Amino acid sequence: MSLPKLPGEYLLLQHEIDAILSTGAVYATAETGGNRQAVQLVDMDGDGEDEAIAFFRMPGGDFLVCAYQRTADRYEEIGRAEGFGSSIHAVHYPCVSADGHLALALSWGLEDASTYGMTVFDITDEGLESVLDIQYSSLLVEDMNGDSVDELCFAVRDAVTGGHSLHLYNYSGGGYRLMGETPLSVEVRSVSLMQFGVTRGGHSAVFVDSAATGGGYITDVVSLSGGVAVNETIDMVAGSGAVTWRLVSVSSTDIDGDGIIDVPVAAEPQSGSETQQSDARYKLHWFDFAQGEEPQAVATTYHSVAEEWYLMWPDIWGEAVTASRRSFSGVSRTTFSVSADRMPAEKNSRSLLTICVYTGDNRVSYAVADGVKIIRQTASSIYGYILPENAPIGYALTDEQVAEIFKLMERDWTAGG
Repeated sequence: MSLPKLPGEYLLLQHEIDAILSTGAVYATAETGGNRQAVQLVDMDGDGEDEAIAFFRMPGGDFLVCAYQRTADRYEEIGRAEGFGSSIHAVHYPCVSADGHLALALSWGLEDASTYGMTVFDITDEGLESVLDIQYSSLLVEDMNGDSVDELCFAVRDAVTGGHSLHLYNYSGGGYRLMGETPLSVEVRSVSLMQFGVTRGGHSAVFVDSAATGGGYITDVVSLSGGVAVNETIDMVAGSGAVTWRLVSVSSTDIDGDGIIDVPVAAEPQSGSETQQSDARYKLHWFDFAQGEEPQAVATTYHSVAEEWYLMWPDIWGEAVTASRRSFSGVSRTTFSVSADRMPAEKNSRSLLTICVYTGDNRVSYAVADGVKIIRQTASSIYGYILPENAPIGYALTDEQVAEIFKLMERDWTAGG
C-alpha cells in the first residue's frame, strides 16, 4: 500500500517514516471509525501543536505504532508500541484530562470475529505507556459525567457462559480504572449499537441495542448515577430484557425530538409465528425509561426497514388501522386501512393511505404511470403516496399531514469500535 508523500511542512516527518518503511514495513490503516489514515496529526498534549501518530505493519505481520513530536528543526519519536491482532479495527483518542490531554486507544481485530482487543496508551516521559488492556464486543467513548474527560464503556462477553455485561471505566491516577459494571439481558446474542443519552428522569444512560437469541432485537438501558450503573430494562430475577423486544431491526433513537433517547418495542407481544408473519410486526411503540419508574409511551411508528422509511403513526388512527403490503418487480405498496371490524361491510373502501416505493432502472416511469405524489427521492429509490378521495371520515389524512409523518431512516456510516 502506498500513500501520497506528506506536504512540504512535514518532509522532516517523512524522513522518519521512510526509515521504518525501508525495513520492509508497510502502512497500516484502521478498518472502521473516523480515524483511518495511516498517518494522523493529532494534538495529543493540548498545547495547540499536532503530534503525528503513524501506523505500520511489519514484515513479520505484527503492527507498529509510532508517535512523533515536532521540535525546532525535526520530528522526534516520543514513543512506539507493538500490537499483535489480526488487524487494526479502529483508532480512538479519548480525552483524559480537562486541559485536553489525549490517550491513544487502539482496537485490534482478533481471530474471533465477534470480539476485539483494546490497548489504551498514554504518552508519558517514558514513551507510549499501556494503561488498559481489555477484550470486548462493543465500545462507546464518551464524557458521561460532564467533567470533560472521556469514559470508556465496553460490552463484554463471558467466554464461558456466553453472557454479556457492561463495564464502565474512567480515567484516574494515570490510568483507566473500572468504575462499575452490570449484566445485560440474557437474550443478548450480539451487541449492534451502543449510544449515550439521558433518560426521562435526567440520568445519564447507555443504550445498548442487541440482536437477541431466538430472533428479534432488544435494548438494555443502563442508567449512571453517582458512579453506579443500573440496568433499567432487565428483569433482575430472570435476567430477561423481553420488555423491549421487537422483531424488526430498529435501534433506539430520539423518535419525538425531545432530546431523550426512546426505545422501540413491538406493538404486539412476542407470541407465535402468526404475529411474526403479519404486517403488525412493523408497528412499534416507543417508550422513555426513568430510574425506578414505569416506562412512558411517547410515540408509535410503522417501520419498513428493508425500504428504509417509517411513518409516525397518527393519533387519530389509534388501534383501528392496519397495514398490508404488496411487492412486485421494482414496486412496493404499503396500504394503511381501517380494520374490517371497525367499519360495516357495506361501507366503501377502508383505505386511508398507500406508500409506494419504486426502485430499479424504470422507477421514474413506474411512478409517473401510477400518478403518485412524490414525497422523497434518493439515489436509488422514489417514494410516493396515494390518498383516496373518499377515505373513511375520522381517519383521513391531508397532504400536509403525510409530509409531516413520513420519514426516511438514517444510517450510521461511522459505527465501529
